[in-house]
Amino acid sequence: MRIIKTQEDIELLRNTYALPDEYLDWIDDYFEQLYEALGRDETMDQFRLDWPGGFIAVLEAGDNLRDLSILGLNHEDDGIFGFPLEYVEEYSLNRMEFYRIGILFDNESMLTIFSEVGIHDDEIEDYLAAEAINIDDYDQMSDEEVPF
Repeated sequence: MRIIKTQEDIELLRNTYALPDEYLDWIDDYFEQLYEALGRDETMDQFRLDWPGGFIAVLEAGDNLRDLSILGLNHEDDGIFGFPLEYVEEYSLNRMEFYRIGILFDNESMLTIFSEVGIHDDEIEDYLAAEAINIDDYDQMSDEEVPF
């Protein structure tokens, strides 16, 4: 699991080639959107995601999604299964697909999780696939089909 709270975290991931470039570019763009929405009088270098507001987590193969206590999703509550998901969006890039998952803890705390499609066990993949809306399909949905 990778935790992203600052632009420096993204640069570290970029410099170590920890994530595919196009995936990290997408996450970086999302981070910049958060900066534009939440950054007050801070520069990008000063901007930091943290509690109580939330931050970004990037899941990796082998992460135990039933115990994400580091993210506030305890094993007693069955990890990701124990919290209502605000949204699960599925995106397709040239070489991969991924989910962007939003978990709203309260009116001030939002956790955004990114996860590549297909890297978890079948139960978790089936759960995420059932919850997911493919973002490419939004334009073709009628107003009644849009889940929000």
